[in-house]
Amino acid sequence: MMLARRHTEFALEGESLSLHRIALKAPALIAMSLASAVMSARFQARGIISGTVFGIAIALYLAVFEGRRKLDDSAAFVFACCVSWPVSRFVTQAIMFSGVFGASPLGESIFPSCALFIGGSIGAFIVMLVGTVLYAEHHSRAETWLVALLGSLGGGILGLLGGWLEHAVGQHPEGTIPVAVFAVWQVGVALMLGFVLIRDNKRIVSS
Repeated sequence: MMLARRHTEFALEGESLSLHRIALKAPALIAMSLASAVMSARFQARGIISGTVFGIAIALYLAVFEGRRKLDDSAAFVFACCVSWPVSRFVTQAIMFSGVFGASPLGESIFPSCALFIGGSIGAFIVMLVGTVLYAEHHSRAETWLVALLGSLGGGILGLLGGWLEHAVGQHPEGTIPVAVFAVWQVGVALMLGFVLIRDNKRIVSS
């Protein structure tokens, strides 16, 4: 009885510690993600720069606030983010131009919702999968894939939210992805990955 009570108290303390860590680190993660989003939107026409900027921002956060300073892991994560941008854009364009969702979106001032969802899903899948493999050591293979799939769904929803926000506040230059999409997606994906890492750290403490 006493042992069960102590176990419950320890679990509650662990939950409190996780919430405390989120409250302390979330503002820094949000700030770095927003700065990355602004730069990504500014240089979105220059190939892989957008994804690279996001990867560097998150890798810096992990090094400073999470103590994840292994250069090979950081380099692999930045590379994955770098690749996620052209891959998601290419696959989205291929699907849109195939006619599955109707006429091609070329020339539209606002990207269609399906394109934002597809692109957001693909990019988030790559980032969450690689981030979990590299930094969440205590996740099993099945858990890693589950995180990636749920993160992919979340990334698609974030893309839709960003598009809705941009549509609500005003227009953007024709043929470009709205700044709001970058901001909502990058902040949201960063927070999802941060939550996964906090849960992984909690497993280390409880074990």
